[in-house]
Amino acid sequence: MKTTKSTKNTKNTSNKKRRWLPLFLCLFLLAAAGGVFAVSKVKPDWLYLARQSVTGLFSSAEFEAFTPEAETLQTASAEELTQGAYGCIYGTELFLVNEDHPLPAGYTPSLITYQDTEVSMSPLLEEPYRRLSEDIAARFQDTLYIRSSYRSAEEQAAEKEEQPAVAAASGASEHETGMALDVYIPYYGGYGFLKTDAGQYVNSHCWEYGFIIRYPFLKTGSTGIPFEPWHLRYVGLPHAEIMEKNSWTLEEYFERLVPGNFYRSGNYWISRQEGPTLTWPATESDFHISPDNQGGYVLWGTEQK
Repeated sequence: MKTTKSTKNTKNTSNKKRRWLPLFLCLFLLAAAGGVFAVSKVKPDWLYLARQSVTGLFSSAEFEAFTPEAETLQTASAEELTQGAYGCIYGTELFLVNEDHPLPAGYTPSLITYQDTEVSMSPLLEEPYRRLSEDIAARFQDTLYIRSSYRSAEEQAAEKEEQPAVAAASGASEHETGMALDVYIPYYGGYGFLKTDAGQYVNSHCWEYGFIIRYPFLKTGSTGIPFEPWHLRYVGLPHAEIMEKNSWTLEEYFERLVPGNFYRSGNYWISRQEGPTLTWPATESDFHISPDNQGGYVLWGTEQK
């Protein structure tokens, strides 16, 4: 009898626990949802970075080595191609600048004045940035402003003196190439940029316009620079998409571009080469060349079908 009673008590206790379990689960889920909602309101930048970090684990872009058919290959000197021969378009999209790869002595970038402003930038940025800023205005009724673009060597030296902990030394800053922009939304500059929907859109979608976040979150070990969600660098397509979707910095991209090899991404071919003579496969249209500031060049174009 005692044993039976004990068994019944155990069963009753077990049943009560089962009845309470759904309630506890609901309360836990409500608390979690409330916590996420609170974070999204108080720390929207934190939630954004957490979400992007998870999304990045499942994102990738095609990037594989291939061997072009020998009969499609053409050859010319680097000097000819940088002067526009054979339909080659010269640019500085993949000109690497950092502490280890400073600007060459006497480097002078090509610059334009952006629309009706006093902002100087590379002509390569004019159309992509215009589209980006117009899309921000249309989507969020916000205005995207440029805080800093091209800087002379003297201006970069002054920036370094003013902000020694974060600014690059003169000769080691992308701003001296005209290929970089520091942007902001009114009242939301610096790290506050990510508190806005517009800032989050820029960080998630700037690759579609040919830009990358040059110093990404958790990539200081690669770039040597802390996270800067406001610093855009133009690299063009397909490079921006490859780097964004594979979570590569510009430095990491170059580590994968083995000189002399050809790579395919979508319908693009890409090749990093060294030496006075360069080779490329037949292309659908004009192709591109950019010095890498490491003694070589990167060529890319669309494959001929």
